[in-house]
Amino acid sequence: MLKFEWRMSVPQVVFENTGMYVPDNELLSKDLLLYLCPLAGLLFLTIFLVCLYIALNRHKKLIELQNKQYEQLIEYTGIIEDLYEDIRNQKHDFMNILFCIKGYVEGEQWEEFNSLYRSILKENDESAPKNFLSPLKRIYDPGVKCILGHKLNQAVSMGITVQLYVFTPMEFQQTDPLVLCRLIGILTDNAIEAATESREKELHIVMDCDETFTSVIISNTYDVKPDITHLYKRGYSTKGAHRGVGLYNVKHILSHYPSIALKTTVENNMFFQELTISQ
Repeated sequence: MLKFEWRMSVPQVVFENTGMYVPDNELLSKDLLLYLCPLAGLLFLTIFLVCLYIALNRHKKLIELQNKQYEQLIEYTGIIEDLYEDIRNQKHDFMNILFCIKGYVEGEQWEEFNSLYRSILKENDESAPKNFLSPLKRIYDPGVKCILGHKLNQAVSMGITVQLYVFTPMEFQQTDPLVLCRLIGILTDNAIEAATESREKELHIVMDCDETFTSVIISNTYDVKPDITHLYKRGYSTKGAHRGVGLYNVKHILSHYPSIALKTTVENNMFFQELTISQ
């Protein structure tokens, strides 16, 4: 009995002499479980919330991607509809010319037919100068190709002299096609509107790329020289009140895409907008 007491641990002797209670191992295990169960529940809840957040985030990105694809489809559909309308109008005009020719031929009015024939050739040479849209075949992105084809045909029909240069094959693989179509569409619309009000009525588009960057330069003549320092402010325009929203939208779009930069210059009565896309 004496040996057993001497083998008691010092803390136990102290606790017993002071009247303190020492819990046994079973009680310690129960207390430990009481502490661990809430912690385990909290950990499980945390893991569940993290998994739920990841799933919801993925679902949100999927919805955003679907919405973007839907907007892109609407954009492309609008471009195709405009092109179809242009083709339908040209077909209607062509049929009128054929019926006119038929009348002269059936009436054997050869002098009138010869005069009509020469006027048709002259009008064709003036309205479609040297197949100016042929460089579009180097643009592999269908959206950019369609919107440029539509805008440039529109510019020619408005009496604007158009020059298009595409020096290298253009793919735009690193850029959202909808964003690119919106940017090029806004800049081209502004260039066409400014060119129609100028005396020279010129629009030039130059496209080039290499391993590091892609460049799209849209330039036009103008009537009133724009103030570059205020150009991208909401409401600023050289065309009067309630205008100037387009370039403000361009600035807003570019703020979300740091790989795309826009440089604006004015030189020799030409207004230049250069989009530079880092590869």
